Formats: sequence, structure tokens, C-alpha cells
Amino acid sequence: MKPKSRATRTVKREEASSGQRFSFKPLMKNDSDDENDKDYKQPKPAVKTERQQIRLNIASTSRVKREAFMIEHKDYFLPLLPENNYINKLIAKDEANTQKPAVPMEILTEQPKGIKATMKPYQLTGLSFLVWLHRNGMSGILGDEMGLGKTLQTLSLCQYLKEKEPTNGQARPFLIICPLSVLNTWVTECKKWAPELKIVRFHGVKSERDRVKKIATGELDFYGNETLRHKRSRKKRRRAKKDDYDSEDSETDDSDVEESEAQVDIIVTTYEQFKAEKSWFSTVYAWRYVVLDEGHQIK
Repeated sequence: MKPKSRATRTVKREEASSGQRFSFKPLMKNDSDDENDKDYKQPKPAVKTERQQIRLNIASTSRVKREAFMIEHKDYFLPLLPENNYINKLIAKDEANTQKPAVPMEILTEQPKGIKATMKPYQLTGLSFLVWLHRNGMSGILGDEMGLGKTLQTLSLCQYLKEKEPTNGQARPFLIICPLSVLNTWVTECKKWAPELKIVRFHGVKSERDRVKKIATGELDFYGNETLRHKRSRKKRRRAKKDDYDSEDSETDDSDVEESEAQVDIIVTTYEQFKAEKSWFSTVYAWRYVVLDEGHQIK
């Protein structure tokens, strides 16, 4: 039996002195193709997740704030940069001077309520500096000498943002990356000076890291027990598979989740562990803030 001929793309081979080339000759469009085009549905664009949307919002809002800050304080930056630099391009682009002003610095007179240590005036100034940079979409360096409380100032920033600028819905913890020698110091000082911040230590063999991942994402509590939230989530998935899911249950399932099962506020790890789990760290959260202790290691 002779098989039916199929419409295929015609390939014409041409000889050339430099080698062989292939050119593709498109098929002629038939009248029947128009009818098929009507039935063809364009693929829907990929729906962005809540985490992806948060990252896009952060990128767009931070960029506007950062550009306004750099233009307003150009006298500090330009002497350090070559003539053809990003700030000069921003200034030339904004010839009409329509850029909104940067957020002014405000010296805080009261420390965050969750900080149990009594912060000294220079530490409050350091906290004010970090908050000022944050509000302008800028990163910064806290360059105090050893023993002046850089750890306390950093923890006070985390506590300040949790109290004054809380996130609604999506969990956005803080990430601290530090050398192994001070890993336990971060955990100890956080529990001592900022006990309201829930901190986990991400370090160890793979099985230990997997356990911490489950704690960080709310599958396990700090004692290794499965959380009520995760149990209900598994139950929902099973019901959905059986097509026996009642949408009314979804309104009440998470309403009485215990506050003690809230996800962590701070994850502290080392540079080596971050490299080993880079894919997880880059996808699991839209991080609220990233702190690099001994930041010269990023070189």
C-alpha cells in the first residue's frame, strides 16, 4: 500500500567553495490553512508567580529610588568615576530635572522595640544610615572597627524593618552570609539581643541542610515536627487529585494556623554553603535583605 504523501519543508542543497550550505524553502500556503489558523489558539503567556512579581516590583521601585539618590549626591560619586559613567548618562537623560528627590536621612532617636540591648548613640546613627540607604534603594558598607557592634546594628536593621515595614503575605526573610568562624556568633547574638527574630543556622551535611530547608519553608517547625500548615497543604493536594476538593474549606484551613509556626526571619550560612546550595538560595525566596559579613570575600 502506497503511503500518503506528507507536506514537508523542502531542503535545497547548494555547493559553495567554502563548504556546504543548506537553505530552506517555505511551503506554499493552501486555502485550507486559513481554516486551521482560525482554530489555532495562541499560547497563553506564562503566569508570573507571586514571588516573581515581588522581584519585578522590587527591581522597578528600587531603580527609581537609586537613580534619584545618585543624581542628588553626584558630587560624591563623580570624582571616583571615569568621565563616561552611568551617573552622567542619567543626568543627560534627565535634562528637564524631572527626577524625584531622594529620601532625606533621618537620625533615629529610638531603637527598635524588639532589641533588648541598649544601643549607644553612634549605633543608632549607624542604624539610621542603613535605613536611609535602604529607603533609597542603595546598598552600603558598615565599616566600624572591631568591637563597636556591627552585628547589633545589623540585627537592629532587621528588627526595624520587621516592625516598621512588615511584609504582607509572601515570606521574605533576611539572608546573612558569613565566615564559618562567626557563624555561631550570629545565632547566639540574635537570640540574645533580638529574640523576636527567628533565626536558623544553614550549615552541615546534606541531610542537615535538607532539614533546615524544610524549616525555612514551613514544612517543619524548629523541633522537627511537621507543621499544621504543611499537613493541611498535603491534604488539599490529595483532595484535588481525587476531584473531591471543596473550595469552601480553603477559606478556613489557614485562618487558624498558629503564630508559632510562622516561617523564619533570618537564615545565616557560610560562603561555602551558599555556593553549594546556590540554586536553592536563588529561587526559594525573594529575600528582604542580604548581609555579607567579611564582605571582601566576594572578590
